[in-house]
Parts: sequence; C-alpha cells; structure tokens
Amino acid sequence: HWRLGSDQAGVLLALPGAVGYAALAGFSVPTQRALIMLGVGFGAVLWRRRSGPWQPLGLALLTVCLIDPLAPLTPGFWLSFGAVGWILFALSGRLRRPRWPLLRVQGYLLVGLAPFLVFFFKQVGWAAPLANLIAVPIMTFGVVPWVLSGGIGGMWLPDVGSILLALGARVLDWLWWGLSWLAELPGVVWSTVAPPLWSLPLVLLGLGWLLAPRGLPGRWLGGVFLVPLVWVPSPRPDTGELWLTVLEVGQGLSVVVETTDHALVFDTGPHFSERFDAGADIIAPFLQQRGRRHLDKIIVSHGDSDHSGGLAGLLRHYSARVLTSAEALFSLPDVAPCRSGQKWLWNGVRFTMLWPESSVSAESENDRSCVLKIEAGGGNVLLPGDIEKAGETALVNRYGSALKSPLMIAPHHGSTTSSSWLFLRKVQPDYVFISSGYRNRFDFPRPEIVDRYRKIHAQVFNTATDGALQVRVGANGVVVRGWRQIHRSLWAWKPVPASAGSVPP
Repeated sequence: HWRLGSDQAGVLLALPGAVGYAALAGFSVPTQRALIMLGVGFGAVLWRRRSGPWQPLGLALLTVCLIDPLAPLTPGFWLSFGAVGWILFALSGRLRRPRWPLLRVQGYLLVGLAPFLVFFFKQVGWAAPLANLIAVPIMTFGVVPWVLSGGIGGMWLPDVGSILLALGARVLDWLWWGLSWLAELPGVVWSTVAPPLWSLPLVLLGLGWLLAPRGLPGRWLGGVFLVPLVWVPSPRPDTGELWLTVLEVGQGLSVVVETTDHALVFDTGPHFSERFDAGADIIAPFLQQRGRRHLDKIIVSHGDSDHSGGLAGLLRHYSARVLTSAEALFSLPDVAPCRSGQKWLWNGVRFTMLWPESSVSAESENDRSCVLKIEAGGGNVLLPGDIEKAGETALVNRYGSALKSPLMIAPHHGSTTSSSWLFLRKVQPDYVFISSGYRNRFDFPRPEIVDRYRKIHAQVFNTATDGALQVRVGANGVVVRGWRQIHRSLWAWKPVPASAGSVPP
C-alpha cells in the first residue's frame, strides 16, 4: 500500500530499535557516532540515494561536534572516529576484496590507533587484536541478547528473566577471566612517554602512507614520520638541580622528587575505592609520563590513609624500597623504618631524614611523621608530613636554625595543630605548598594558618585551586608553576580559592 520495498520497511522498523539501544548505552560519543552513521545509511535506503563510505562518517563528525563542542577533548571521540576511519581506509576503495578482512581490520586498528593510545594513555596493548576477535562475537551473541531478553522478559516473567540474566552474567564472567589472563601476559603492553601534540599529524600521515595500497610509490618513507612516536626524549634536571612536583591527589599528599638519574615519592596519597587510588591511577601514570621506568625510593611519612593509601597501587607498577614510620607496614617486604640521621646523595642533591628519632614515643602518629630535608644548589626543601606542634618543638630544639628552608610543604595540610610561630621562624620559608582537597570536610587549609604564612611574607600555593605544583630548584633560583597556570583554556574550570592563595598572574 505504501509502495515500500522490503529493505525500506526493515529500515523503518530498525531505526526505533537503534535509537532505543543507543539510549540504553547512554548516548556516549561512540554511540552517537554509530547512531548518526546508521541514520545516514537508513536515509540512503529510504530515499534510494547512493551514499559513499565517508559521507556518513563526515556527517557524524559534524553532528557530534555541533551537539557537544567539547567532545574532541575526550579520548573516546578520537578513538571512535579514528577506528572507523582506519576501517574505511583499510577496506574501501580497493579493486579486489582484501584477504582475511577481520584480521586486516584488527591490524589496521592496532597500528592506526597507536598514536592516540600513546598520547592519551602512554601505552599500547599488543594483545588488543586477539582480545577483540574473542570478545566481539562473544558479546554480540553470548551476552547482549540474553541481557536484553532478560531485562524485557523479566517485566512479565521474573523467573525467566532472572535465568536469562544469569546466563549472560556467566558468559561475561568467563570472558572477563580470559581477557584478564590475556592482559597479564608478559610483554603485552608497551609503555612510553606521550609524544608532543605537534607530532600527531605527522605520525598519522606516516601511518597512512605506510598502509596505503601497494601502487603508491615510496611507501617506506612513511616510517620517517613515525620517529616522534617511538623516540620521545624525556627532560631531566641537570646535576645539582631538583625537580619537585606536588601532585593533586585530593585531600592527601604525594610529592615526586626528581634528580638527573633518580626519583623518589614522598607519600602516596589516598585510596579512594577498589577501582581507584592515587598510587596506581595518579602517581604511576605521572612517573610514566616523565619517562621514569625505575623508582628508587618511597617514603610514607606515617600511616594515615591520605598519605599511605596509594602505596599498594604504586608498588604494583614500581618496585622500590619503602621508608616509613607506620609500624603496620613494617611486615611488608623491603620496608624499613625512617630514622633521623639517614642520608644519601643523588646527582649532587643531598637528602637527610630529620625525624623521627628512634627513642621518641610520640602520643600521636602525626608527630612520628618522617621529616625529610633536601638540599639542592638553588635552595632547601622541607617535607614535614603531618607533624604537629609537639613534633615541631622537638625539631626546633634539636636543629634550631638548621631547619631553614626556602621551600616547605605545609605541615598537616595547613591545620591549626601545626605551623606554630616557633617552627615558622626557624624554617623561614619563602614558598609554602599546601596539598588539600577542594572544599574538603576539614576546611584545610585553615584561614588563620594561611594568614600566618603570609605574615612571614611566604608565597602560598594550594593544589585545590592551582592544581599540581611544578617546582624547579637550580642554580638560577626557584621557579614555581601551577597546572592551571600552565594549561589555561576557555573550557577549563577554575575553582575560586576559599582560603589559600592561588598562583599569581
């Protein structure tokens, strides 16, 4: 009656199902891309128009950017559109149908998406093609149908729905076990330093040249453009210089200290959940980004979770000797207590442990915090952990004016229990770095403590408002920059400092 072909009738029935399935998937950027491309294909069938392979992708790209102009800032945008682009490049416009198309597609995806994976995640998984060949059919035929059928059927037949959902869950458990085993095989992940942004167009051009059809002359020249992807020099401080980064870990503390050939982590931040902790998800990626494949030492100042929570996660990625005052950690392998008098020298930079003394039995664990002093050519740095007024008094009585350090991490995140006048007069800091969570429940740093820092004419920086703090100590003096000062953009949210000072313009 409507003079529709069977394919047109099928399109009319399939389109609502596709929209509903996209809604179940949450309309993420990859889902939007797939739905728009599907809509273009459906429209070509309904109106009997010829559609080239690149037209749906181009229209999807334009539409997604119109709907969400910030979508290009997400890794999913580049991975989704990049994957489809490489598939079209691999299979379309060929005179002959390629052999082994599934394997060819996975190979093109591995090679073509490698620049994006390195740029966003600093690693490439060599097992990805095999994982896709296993997971895609199992998810398509062994999980999704049962989950959808169980979800819909469970509204009328709860028992049947439960059986179908349990079947899908069992298949998914088996698949997850297999993929986890595959991911843990040695050598399946290649980690490197992220290349500079300007190199990505060159690398993509080189890959396109290498993977072009055989008739294109000089394809080997495309390999020249891949050099920035595999050879990325990592900047390092010179001998006698010190690079210090106060990472933004929320309400907690983690400081990465770098010399020319060595790296140290002072405190490992909090453990947020079973799926996220500062050690594995903040500190380790930062070290990888810095090109540090080896970590020499970890110092956990004391046992509070906001200072020690990320230790286990960090040790999964980097093996290093641990110094700590937390007795609960002494049973772990390669863990030793920190004691005053411990010293070592790295590339002309001297490290000295000032506290605790072996004979001290402090009432609070905070006052047993490991206190580290670092002496570089451009100035000293004091890392006092969460030491409180009693511990500060003991340090002053023992070291006196030897505590003087132009740079200091704020004791106990700027709490009123620390930063006594006696202690500050001896340290005389020119720069104070506060590590705190934005609008944390303790209201750290306390306004009266920040005012106390400013009364001694110290510049105050806070990770809650400035982001991670990059400090360079060398022969030319001290340079301090906050992440939000370096990465200024219109779309970046800039929190208003509640109590602590922000990076000066």
